[in-house]
Amino acid sequence: MKTVIAVAFGLFLSINILAQTKTTIPKDWEKFSNQIFSFHAPKTLRKLNVRGRDSFVEEYKNEEITVKFDYGLYGNDAGNCSNPVSTTIANKSAKICFYEDLEIDKDKPFVTAISFVKLGKQTKFTFWVRSKTKELQKEAEKIVHSIKLK
Repeated sequence: MKTVIAVAFGLFLSINILAQTKTTIPKDWEKFSNQIFSFHAPKTLRKLNVRGRDSFVEEYKNEEITVKFDYGLYGNDAGNCSNPVSTTIANKSAKICFYEDLEIDKDKPFVTAISFVKLGKQTKFTFWVRSKTKELQKEAEKIVHSIKLK
């Protein structure tokens, strides 16, 4: 029993440390910035004209990925995540998830989502990257780890 607990704890620490490692941003990526945070992503992304009802929402798209976030009092969680992993991004506690979702966008079913645990008293911040292929989730993870809060 002690061996199982030790192995599980070691696996948890490995995943957590791996998730917190510094991400190398590709040189051909662009910095996208707003009044709350910035992130790096492929420069082929184009900003869409979307608005949130009660929160700050933006969406960016290209042929391979879609980046979307929701920042506010009534922000969403990370979606259909059954196995969130605790991590630290921009010096804040967060949960990161990787899952497949064919309902929202069947052309980009592979989701990388980050949900910040606490930002201020009630503010929620969720950031999703939807990818065309499972391989693109590695790029999506780099995008998520490039987030810098202002």
